[in-house]
Amino acid sequence: MESLLPANARLFRKGYLKQAKPVVCDVRSFESVFSREHPRINDNEAYGDQRNLPDLGTGWQPDGDEINRAAFLIGPVVTKTGGDPTKSRVADIGK
Repeated sequence: MESLLPANARLFRKGYLKQAKPVVCDVRSFESVFSREHPRINDNEAYGDQRNLPDLGTGWQPDGDEINRAAFLIGPVVTKTGGDPTKSRVADIGK
């Protein structure tokens, strides 16, 4: 099997690929971080195969202001610390 490294390098150098806009931009205050509040989106994959969890299937309902972790499968998810949490943005990932 031949390496795709030269093709990937060319795509990068020529600027044919661009990073997508973030699907989730979660803004957290320092107070919430230092008080060890859970983030709105769960990125914990420490317990092995989690493909069959309900939040990755259809019909998932959030618990409060929770964000579905399927957003990681759609595009970039970024967290900004030290800002105003009301400025958080979440794209419509229901499609």
